Amino acid sequence: MQRTEDGLIIISCDFCGTDWDEVIPMMEGHHGSVLCLDCLKTALDSLGETPDKLIECSMCLQPVPTTKRHYQPPRGGDVNLPVGGNPIAVICESCVSQAAGTFSKDPDVDWKRPSPASRAYARTNPSPSQDLWPAWRSAATQPAIDAAIADLYKRLDADIASRSPTCWVSGRCCNFDAFGHKLYVTGLEIAWMLAKVPREEPPHADWPARLTVDGTCPFQVSRLCTVHTIRPLGCRIFFCQQGTEGWQQELYESYLTDLRRLHDEHALEYRYMEWRGGLRDAVTASDGGLEKED
Repeated sequence: MQRTEDGLIIISCDFCGTDWDEVIPMMEGHHGSVLCLDCLKTALDSLGETPDKLIECSMCLQPVPTTKRHYQPPRGGDVNLPVGGNPIAVICESCVSQAAGTFSKDPDVDWKRPSPASRAYARTNPSPSQDLWPAWRSAATQPAIDAAIADLYKRLDADIASRSPTCWVSGRCCNFDAFGHKLYVTGLEIAWMLAKVPREEPPHADWPARLTVDGTCPFQVSRLCTVHTIRPLGCRIFFCQQGTEGWQQELYESYLTDLRRLHDEHALEYRYMEWRGGLRDAVTASDGGLEKED
């Protein structure tokens, strides 16, 4: 936002009210709306539910579709907004993605957008209690849910193929610690994939034991993915090829919203978790076996 004080134009972030000091990275939207880098980082981590009523994005001035998530800072109560802030500021999912791309490409800004699989995208859900895993395993084998997940991945693969990214099959991104990122998935995705893993056959028979290998995916063998056709959303969408970051984030948020909607449609608890930790929890919940259900 902009205001005039003592004849001077003061530029402030709509979302936190911080005044621009010519140092804090900020970007301008339509009609003088402003977003600072710190608020963008918060928005990336805190994109909320799709709106249940018509709201307008403060950055693009467009209505936020009911299929898109948004971020709105907390207001009221003990939250005091500085004079420069906009009490009804909202930013849509698309503008969050575009702003992240702009800041990330700015040579004067010391920040790069995290990949969709990184820790920055961990949602603030509590860790799954052990009693959720049987429900997810049961749901994953239901024909309607099984078909819905398979169809979601099929649509995603087609969207990715239309952008023609290149994968060099180096396997580096599956060594999470060495590559410097984390993979995040939903509990239902883990249950769905494990229901299709033929544990009685190599190379899958000893995959739980490979969870003890620091930082690597237990399904990577000789630098190759042994569950490539049934891998989760975050695996499918991540490419280390330069220039793919922008569309990766947009697709990721869109399809993650579809996954969340699938949970809601079938009255399933939604949890978002780090991949290897989620696999360990799944093993523990099944008394060490992750046995196939009859």
